[in-house]
Amino acid sequence: MKIAGKRIPKGTLLLASGMFAVSICTLLMTAAFRANRMNELLSRDFYSEKARKFTVMECGDTEFWKEFLSGTEDDLVLYHQVWDESLDIRAVYPKGTITEPDLVSGRFFEEKDAFGEAPAAVVGREFEPSLVEKDGQRYFHYQGESYLVLGVMGSAWKSRIDQMVYLDFASGLELAGSEGEYVADAGKTETLEAFLEDLRTEMAVCGKLAVAIDDDEFGMQMMYSGEGFGIALYALVFLSLFLSVVVITAQWMVYRQKETGIRQMLGASQKEAAFAVVKSFQAVTAAAWIPGVLAGTWVSWRAGLLTLRVSDFVLSAAVTLVSGVLALLFPLWSCIRQEISMKMR
Repeated sequence: MKIAGKRIPKGTLLLASGMFAVSICTLLMTAAFRANRMNELLSRDFYSEKARKFTVMECGDTEFWKEFLSGTEDDLVLYHQVWDESLDIRAVYPKGTITEPDLVSGRFFEEKDAFGEAPAAVVGREFEPSLVEKDGQRYFHYQGESYLVLGVMGSAWKSRIDQMVYLDFASGLELAGSEGEYVADAGKTETLEAFLEDLRTEMAVCGKLAVAIDDDEFGMQMMYSGEGFGIALYALVFLSLFLSVVVITAQWMVYRQKETGIRQMLGASQKEAAFAVVKSFQAVTAAAWIPGVLAGTWVSWRAGLLTLRVSDFVLSAAVTLVSGVLALLFPLWSCIRQEISMKMR
């Protein structure tokens, strides 16, 4: 077949067409998987299924938290609800790994911001028109205080996150006091249990605080949750894509057998012949991936349902290339080990 006056081998056209389709699917699937996880978090008020809620009572010392949290090594995020009739406001202390909300601009909180020098906030995009700009920085005004805006949250469609406000932990304690509802969130249940046990111990020593741990947890266990089902579903889809790549690659190698045999007849070693095949495969895959992600971006833009990030493109490229190379290994090994006479048939 000729394209633009140049003859394109059937095998190359088959591989390019297949990897073009795979690149579209991997881009949209990675973006959809991330969006689905974000929806799951939003359905749980942006807490994971392992989050634990507890209530602090009989407390009058806000400095306790600064000392206690600075000394803990637990990899978790602590939230403190700031009660407001009309707004969803939470103070946040991020330590270690944290699942960030979708951001329109800026960044989310880091540990250094929790007890920073100046009050800070990350706000939903519905508050963006009301932000005040001064000296190149934007500020959010709440109850007579100005908060430096670190970032603006927002998703591809209207959601609750557009109306949420996160404050630095110190500001949350000033507004709501140390008493009230807290949520501790971490990737491991053991981490949460250890944190709460340390908290009980510290409070017993200082004699200033009492904690009542709520019996209920957010959501259900992973195996019964929608998130667990979603992960299994996406895993099956990616497995189907990989099997498709296996079939496409195996068929492509059928067309490459003669060329590989000719290279070996001309003196190329098995390693050199294999390297030439891999190099050709990567070139075709890369050439197909670029228009594939452009098509995927256009589909996402037209549908208006997914927000693509740089990480989605990187993951799409990695999945496409790695799955292709893995699928290539067995047919390439079989082809290289064949007798040259068999390849020339």
